[in-house]
Amino acid sequence: MRNQPTQLKTRFPDNRILIIICIIVTTALTAAVLFQFFYTGSYSPPPFEAKALEGIPNPPDDVSYGEINSGSFLVGFAGIIQRNDDDSLQVYFVNPEENDVHLMCTIADDNGGELYKSGLLRPGEYLVNLEPITKNISGGRDNVTVEIYAFEPETYYSKGAIVLKNTVVDKEYE
Repeated sequence: MRNQPTQLKTRFPDNRILIIICIIVTTALTAAVLFQFFYTGSYSPPPFEAKALEGIPNPPDDVSYGEINSGSFLVGFAGIIQRNDDDSLQVYFVNPEENDVHLMCTIADDNGGELYKSGLLRPGEYLVNLEPITKNISGGRDNVTVEIYAFEPETYYSKGAIVLKNTVVDKEYE
């Protein structure tokens, strides 16, 4: 009688392919979990306003300056927004000292196009004029939307926002 080698027969002729697929899937899942756990994101907060002044402004009576209480923060702003000859807007944007938030302001046209944007104001800072983002600003009277955003100082989480409808007027329309 002849000795023949015996081979075990399984349902899967080659288990190596199945093992390789399992290793690849396990590695991909582990990498995805680690990425989600350690990824902190690339958010960078808005810059602080370079032209911010400290203290309390003394706006003229013709701008109808007032403070608005959102319930979680205060903001001072001109009721009449005047456009200067250089296309900047006289806004008297104020972050009162008693706030515990940073404030930022944007002004957009009727179509939602952003025309003006401030940097962040710390509590106790104010900004008299906002510079235009572009130099293609129309003259006369313009309806605008003023959006004021509040941020927590350390985390930059939102602490709320105020949206105001207003009109920009050239100084000659006063």
